[in-house]
Amino acid sequence: LENTLTHCGISGPVVFEFITGTYASLNITSIPGSSIINTVTFTSATGDSTDVVFNSSDAALTLQNASHLIFNKLSFTGTIGIQFTNCIQNIEISHCDIRIPYVSNSSNRGISVENSNTLANLRILNNRIDGGYYGIYIYGSSYSTRNTDIVINNNNIINGWTYGIYTNYTNLSTNYTNYTNWC
Repeated sequence: LENTLTHCGISGPVVFEFITGTYASLNITSIPGSSIINTVTFTSATGDSTDVVFNSSDAALTLQNASHLIFNKLSFTGTIGIQFTNCIQNIEISHCDIRIPYVSNSSNRGISVENSNTLANLRILNNRIDGGYYGIYIYGSSYSTRNTDIVINNNNIINGWTYGIYTNYTNLSTNYTNYTNWC
């Protein structure tokens, strides 16, 4: 799947519906032809996030130089649920179930953005994030190169070690009605 998207690209909006099952980690890079209009959506065919699980001993989903993606009604389990690297823009993570081990290791994160070159227009909506040292960790490059247009809304972030939501060098558009319950 990753090789097909990277090498062939898309010419219109695309939806991948995954059948019930457990899958290996997913690594997505730049997809030729993707745009604000030509998005790529990954979702569960049944509409139940617990039916489709991406599992890894490291990051269950890695996005590197990726843009214009939607992840809806999927599960991610690993030491990092979803990891962003390099330039990222126009990504939505919604109605997903993210499970991370409950440990005192700060590298265990539900959603992790660390020192990205550019992160813009990230929407984290209506997810369940269970465990980890951080539920959501977004750390920009510097004061002058901040992450922008980040929306974190209506997430249930539970059973973590230290921080529910941790941001630095990041401009949040909205961050409200998130429920956090830490051990």
